[in-house]
Amino acid sequence: MIHRLLLVPFVVVAVIACALPSKAAGLAMSGNWNITTCTDPDRTLCGTVCHVFTKVPGTVAGRRSSGTVVSDGGSFPFTGKWLQLDDRISVWGTMEFGSLLQAVFFDGAFLSPTEINGDSAVGFLSTIALTISATGSWNAVKVSTCS
Repeated sequence: MIHRLLLVPFVVVAVIACALPSKAAGLAMSGNWNITTCTDPDRTLCGTVCHVFTKVPGTVAGRRSSGTVVSDGGSFPFTGKWLQLDDRISVWGTMEFGSLLQAVFFDGAFLSPTEINGDSAVGFLSTIALTISATGSWNAVKVSTCS
């Protein structure tokens, strides 16, 4: 009898949890985003570039929440893809660095529909004579237009 009494609160909590909206509800990686990357822990060596995210379902592994991204100007043009899984976002692509291409990877989580906290940013540039890698942090804020 006691086991049945303990089961009732569990079922009630489970029903309430299923009825609540997902944390990712309303989160959409599309539109214009100012992405700020920093190469130091104190976030003093930073740069911000606006990027245009376009949702193109099926771009990555057939996922509906995926698409393409390009930088809107800036000294180092960026072209890539993105994948959103619940409140997590991964972005990767290449950035032109003179006549070379640098591979760039970003990973983070939505804080709100208009703000992302980046966990990590990694870039690799390799030539025959030299390999350079850089790591850091990033964040993004949704903006109405890139300017």
